Amino acid sequence: MEAKKAKKKIGNEKGLVLVVALLLITVLVLLSSTAITTTTTDMKIAGNYKEGVRALYDAEAGIHYTIGLLRSSTVTLPTTLNVPTPPTPAVTPPTGFSFSGIALTNLGSDRYQLSARGNAAIGAQKALEAIFTKTSAAPPVGEGAMAMYGNSPTVQLKVGLGGGVDVDGHNYPLPPDFTCQGSSCRTAGSDIGAKTGLYTASAPTITGNLAHLAGDPPQTTGGGISTNQQWIDFVDYVIGNGLYVTNQLGTRAAPLITRVPSGSTLGGNMDGAGIIIVDDGGAMSVGGTGHFEGLVILRGTGTFIGNGTGSIFGSVITIDHAAKTVGLDGTVDILYSSQALGNLSNIGSLQTIRVTSWKDTSLE
Repeated sequence: MEAKKAKKKIGNEKGLVLVVALLLITVLVLLSSTAITTTTTDMKIAGNYKEGVRALYDAEAGIHYTIGLLRSSTVTLPTTLNVPTPPTPAVTPPTGFSFSGIALTNLGSDRYQLSARGNAAIGAQKALEAIFTKTSAAPPVGEGAMAMYGNSPTVQLKVGLGGGVDVDGHNYPLPPDFTCQGSSCRTAGSDIGAKTGLYTASAPTITGNLAHLAGDPPQTTGGGISTNQQWIDFVDYVIGNGLYVTNQLGTRAAPLITRVPSGSTLGGNMDGAGIIIVDDGGAMSVGGTGHFEGLVILRGTGTFIGNGTGSIFGSVITIDHAAKTVGLDGTVDILYSSQALGNLSNIGSLQTIRVTSWKDTSLE
């Protein structure tokens, strides 16, 4: 009798359903918890990715926005005058964008590094770095202190020995003070980067004392890096597109293209920087103690008159003439300066900027 009762207890299945139900509920809870955790994690990952992409796009916007300002000359590119670390440009993001950390670095040889950082929600940040080059629409400048590209060039140098050198192709750095006067503007010329004193595309007629002509060498004919037609096309481009001012000179920080129309004379005791285009029939007179930094272009019968103790740092060229006589018997010196010519690339209307590479520096 007792054996039957024991057997009945062992085979009793009461309560099994409850156990199974509890197990199923436990499994469902675990699965639900896992699903919620996975979903939450995926949503966080998706949110982080979204904000990361937004930060990346804002960093890219910062690069493009700053380059746009550079092209419009709203922000001045660093030049050899402030290598290697120029001041950080003040760039305000437009509405709807969030970027910061805009920084420019001059890499030399007209190569620049531009950095920007994009900012988004949940602390997301992306940093980009772009390398770009800056060139000028002007033909290459650098034949020498004076370059005569047109036909039949004649140069009249001083006859006596006084007054120093009129035309010197040694490489002169710019004076530290842009508002210097007279002889205080004169710096020491260097053999490094020196050019010829007088370059002519065809055989010249030279009169006067050759001691007033210096450079490495003092004079050369033919084989230049630019042509008469290139400069004619450039002047036509500048005038045709209205990229010039009149009766105004630029500064070292903001060089300009100044046009002297036919029948007009630009003169006086002046300091300036940029490009001066003297039209056929126009004249430029450098007098007193002033100085000019950059390029002077004499077109056709356009003339140059120098008196006083002033100087021109850069280059003077003559173009578009069948015959041309340049009188250099005054007292103003024409000194080749690669620094003055290099600053011409900062004329905003002539700037051409091309991005050459991109780099994500967020993880560096």
